Amino acid sequence: MAGLAVLLPQMNELYNAQLGSVDAPDATGSAARFAEKLRQDSAEAGTARTLLEKRRLAERLHAAGDFEAALDAFHAAAEAAQELDEPGQEAIAVLGMADCLSRETEVDDVLVLGMFAHSAARAAAAGDDATRFHALAGAATLKRALGRKRESAAAWDAVLEFARGLGSSKFTSMACTQLAFVLLDSDDGAGVEMVNKEKETVHRVASEEGAASSSADPAGSVQVQLGPGSDLRRAIKLLEEAQGATAEAGNDPAQAATACMNLAGALRRAGNTANKRRAERELASAFAAVRQAGPDQLRLQVARHMVELHEESAWLSEDRGDEHASMLSECRAVVQAADSHIVKKQTALEIAQEQDPETRFMQERSAWAQRKLVEMSRQDSDSEDEAAGPAHPKGEDWRRP
Repeated sequence: MAGLAVLLPQMNELYNAQLGSVDAPDATGSAARFAEKLRQDSAEAGTARTLLEKRRLAERLHAAGDFEAALDAFHAAAEAAQELDEPGQEAIAVLGMADCLSRETEVDDVLVLGMFAHSAARAAAAGDDATRFHALAGAATLKRALGRKRESAAAWDAVLEFARGLGSSKFTSMACTQLAFVLLDSDDGAGVEMVNKEKETVHRVASEEGAASSSADPAGSVQVQLGPGSDLRRAIKLLEEAQGATAEAGNDPAQAATACMNLAGALRRAGNTANKRRAERELASAFAAVRQAGPDQLRLQVARHMVELHEESAWLSEDRGDEHASMLSECRAVVQAADSHIVKKQTALEIAQEQDPETRFMQERSAWAQRKLVEMSRQDSDSEDEAAGPAHPKGEDWRRP
């Protein structure tokens, strides 16, 4: 410790000597430069703090559903980010603006899609892959909402390739699922689906424009597609990939159950025996994931899908054993309980309305008004009948000479 006490003063002297040698040529100029840099740093820190406050305000307004006020706050945040030359913060703010504008009743698609593209470009400049992904996904989602399904599918294809390049299981799962939904939408209504007595898809007859992938009729007027279409087959593959990516992303029972339920829905649409059995297995896995601990609404959705599948294909229950019967009974109990709760809620609401004096008065007043309207319409019809005959003087003896 004594050696350290001797060494410390020597180190301080050496440090001071070095400072003196640096500042000696122009101590006044160095102090001025230091003061100017401190002022600039303080100003930048204040602007950065203001930017952060504006962004947080915008996010709070957006979460509260006040999209008009959130739009103004995101715009202010974007301007502050441009002042600071912060492309990452600008990308987030512009993404928020685009999301607010996309929620309006009438959407300026050129403007909003341009904002999504600008956000993606600024995020790329900042190296912010997450914001870039969400900007690209936002544009693809808007195209689907506008009914541009083929454009949306192409956009989601690009998003999926980007997610795969990042190696993000979460982003890959989301992109696969959304692209599959677009393909399932585009597969709807593509001609007339021909089924057999077991409701299994045999083939699809479509116009030449309707079928995306089928064998052309020699006459060229119609096309017959055997089994599921190419869009449906690809959607199933994508949902299988999404299911695997969800499992890689983490142990989240709700997400795993949702992935199973999405895949089961596509398999049910494919409509043959093997796919229906696979759909049932996926739904059973989903129900097992949320059976004990999971969101009530999700458990109800899975149970309802399982019950509906067995109602349309009762043969799925044949020779399945006690465990399968118990699971199916539990699904039916969940659905019946939910439906019973809805009925009770509606009945309680009706009783409350009957007991409420103001509500009862308004109902009676409405009924009285309806009766008066009926009486007035009858009087009008009677007066029209009288007016239809010949005019005659008043009194009972007008026919006498």
